[in-house]
Amino acid sequence: MMAERAARKGIWSLKRVNWPFHLRRIGLRLDGRSAEDLRRWDGLVGVVSTADGSAYLSQGQTKGATESSKSSYLKPKVSVNISWNTATFSDAEQRSRPRLLNHLVKEGSSARFQAKSAPDRRIISFISAIKDCLENAIIASALPNAHIDVHVNVLSSDGSVLSCVTNAISLALMDAGLPMLDVICAVSVGLATLPSASTMTAGKAGQAQQLLAREYLPIVDISGQEELGYMLPVLTCAFLPRKNEMAFCHLESRISLSELAQMTQAAEKAASEIQIRLKEIVIKRYS
Repeated sequence: MMAERAARKGIWSLKRVNWPFHLRRIGLRLDGRSAEDLRRWDGLVGVVSTADGSAYLSQGQTKGATESSKSSYLKPKVSVNISWNTATFSDAEQRSRPRLLNHLVKEGSSARFQAKSAPDRRIISFISAIKDCLENAIIASALPNAHIDVHVNVLSSDGSVLSCVTNAISLALMDAGLPMLDVICAVSVGLATLPSASTMTAGKAGQAQQLLAREYLPIVDISGQEELGYMLPVLTCAFLPRKNEMAFCHLESRISLSELAQMTQAAEKAASEIQIRLKEIVIKRYS
């Protein structure tokens, strides 16, 4: 109950601040970042000694650990098994018992889902997106008959969970020495609706015009306040920078094609900075 009240209090504070006008006038978000700034990062690789590869990554207050293991060589093709565990104390939305989701990915075959408890549809869609990403990034020809287990533990959730988990998996796979086409760089982008400059000075008499004259601004690496407080449309993209390809694109809202292009452009720009940060974490581990 306390977590739920705190979450509601955060949403109410957003409304009191009148966030769209705040972003328009000052040019900064509620946490002091500009629209193109990423949150503070902290990452480590090799945190689990018993795994072939492991990583801990935090983006703002979103934190989690991932480990990967090449467990067996019994199957005719490379397969990846992803288990997802969300802690009950991670955020206000996950007050039920932890859900352990297993997703078996097989090249050339349909995906199979197994759950030990009632599955969360949102988590299932996240796992499906990561499945497509791994299929595009892992070099299957270099791992004949291999089976890879990936274990995800979300310890704290404050927005951009899918992108944070994807980046953590990318670090764990690099730590395990798995052959990949490129570093997987994921980022979330929200679309903020801003009042136009003309409607800001219109006052109460211009309320009818305020509904028509609006501008849209993509903001990268959105926080939980931004995602839940105003229910922004969220686009999560994963890129392979060297190949200049998009590994996956996950969208939870309906937007126009022009808005999609605007958000994708912002995500691609942020992915180049994320690539640098991920490489710095790995270099720091082995330097």
